[in-house]
Amino acid sequence: MTKEWTIMAYMAGDNNLEDAAVRDLVEMKAVGSTDQVQVIAQLDKMSDSVTRRYYLTREPLLDNDVVLELPETNTGDPASLVDFIRWGMNEYPAERTALILWNHGAGWKDDDLYALGQQVGLSAQELPRSLVRGVSQRSLGRSLFATSIQNILRQPGSVRAILFDDTSKDFLDNTELKSVLDQVLAARNGRKLDLIGFDACLMNMVEVAAQVQHACDYMVGSQEVEPEDGWSYAAILAAVVAEPEMSAAGLARTIVETYARYYDERRSTTTVTQSALDLSQLPPLMTALCRLADSLTLGLTSSAFYNRSLMPSLRQVQKFRDEQYIDLGHFGRLLASVGLDEAVEAAAREVGELLDPAAPTPLVVATCVVAPGGRTTSVVAKTARTLLPANPATAAVEPSVYGLSIYMPLVGIVSPAYGQLQFARDCSWGRFLDAFVKT
Repeated sequence: MTKEWTIMAYMAGDNNLEDAAVRDLVEMKAVGSTDQVQVIAQLDKMSDSVTRRYYLTREPLLDNDVVLELPETNTGDPASLVDFIRWGMNEYPAERTALILWNHGAGWKDDDLYALGQQVGLSAQELPRSLVRGVSQRSLGRSLFATSIQNILRQPGSVRAILFDDTSKDFLDNTELKSVLDQVLAARNGRKLDLIGFDACLMNMVEVAAQVQHACDYMVGSQEVEPEDGWSYAAILAAVVAEPEMSAAGLARTIVETYARYYDERRSTTTVTQSALDLSQLPPLMTALCRLADSLTLGLTSSAFYNRSLMPSLRQVQKFRDEQYIDLGHFGRLLASVGLDEAVEAAAREVGELLDPAAPTPLVVATCVVAPGGRTTSVVAKTARTLLPANPATAAVEPSVYGLSIYMPLVGIVSPAYGQLQFARDCSWGRFLDAFVKT
């Protein structure tokens, strides 16, 4: 009999997150697989030369769950990820499948930091610690990018973005990720994955969503850096096991809900975010974004618009640990409220409405923000249900985090890698950026 769910975790632990990866596997084991829910994982660690695949159960020892051992693998190699997914689908078929990519993350940015780091004298092992300034590695969690290395990031580089492997000095780029999903789609005869989740930093961006929308129904990730603890796997799996017929939308919302509760209860010391996207609703946003980008490009010819509308909006808009990433919904609302360019305002209003969690057919089906000290606001789309009590001091404040980011460099140049993205091919946002940085 076919199972209801297979949840596959591809864990790139050949880096400074090895211990966190093992802790998350143990957390998964607290619930484990059942007769309807299969939980499988692959972990490549730095401390040994064997990559292990697991069928996770509630047996006491993690080693008892090993079902396959492989030689040292490169988690940044697309073939390694394709092989894991095919193995999981063949050995553990189910009605619904979720793929979790677990590691450092950098959003869309595809600059090869291993190569660039070596240019400034950093070893692979030093990169996660050295690419941030003034904040401890523990508090930064899984972030790899920060404003202190923006000059490095603006240099041309080859294409890499997630699943960092320090031994191989490689990591998966957004183009390679799309290629992996193309192969998975073909292997499934055109049937999409039900959900792809990024337990990694900075990944919930429109640019990333455009890379994966053809091959999965829902996407879950964070706009901000993630703490080292990442997702609350025990709570997620407990919910799925309790309701094995849970839909992909239900799982997406559950990931966000459990994330909000976990960091609220622990009174997070940093702001954390998580959001879930219904990718079937991405095309209307792409169309609206094209209109916004085109109207913004025309608006750049007006100094009044530039100085009194665009730049004030960009100064106020919500930014994240990588300050070149801004909240798209907040940006749309700011632009729509200025009153200097009718075309910009109309397009910006449409973008803002499409990213409203109360929209009739929302793109963002769940989103949460946990501020330092555990002050949480979190809304599930359609029901507009507050998951946890909002901080009374900020309850009346207009939100500035709507669940989806976009690239917006304010100084310097547009990264040469940006044009390689599917998003840049499908939307004129990149042309607006080119015009903006030259203004």
